[in-house]
Amino acid sequence: MIKNRIFLVGICSTVIIGTIGLGLSNSSQADGANKKEQLENLKKEEQRLKAKLESNQHSLQSESTYEKSEREQDEIKLKKVGIEAGTLQNEIYPPDPRAKLEENIKSLKGVMETKSYYETLKNDPKHGNEYAKAAVILQQKKKTLAEIELNFKEGKKSIEQLTNDFKELEAIQELNNR
Repeated sequence: MIKNRIFLVGICSTVIIGTIGLGLSNSSQADGANKKEQLENLKKEEQRLKAKLESNQHSLQSESTYEKSEREQDEIKLKKVGIEAGTLQNEIYPPDPRAKLEENIKSLKGVMETKSYYETLKNDPKHGNEYAKAAVILQQKKKTLAEIELNFKEGKKSIEQLTNDFKELEAIQELNNR
């Protein structure tokens, strides 16, 4: 009799745990589908706002204060919807860390090229020393970035390690904030 009760309690417990587990599994699948649906709605809203703004583009010169205010609000909505859609897109479909690192390397290269003017400002009477130091730091950053890029292309380090190296490099500032 006691064995039957223990057996019955064991079966009931298994069924209850299985039902809960299945419910949680379905809930997470539904949440994923819900997020995809939400992303689709955000993209539709973004397209609608873009179309509305583009259709009113021709009358910018003659718009009233109300129309200008409405256009500015639509621009703000468009920006918010775009950011939300991008965030949700990255959550649903996380970017490839390798492609992201490659993109970040190219981006930082471009940024550092725009800062090459430090070299020309070494003789500035007021901030020449700061620009000279910044030029040295920038050259070191370029060298380190080239090493990261080489290790990336040759696969000498893991993507995680290279990403960490990149983040450390990116955090280095050439000029102190005044």
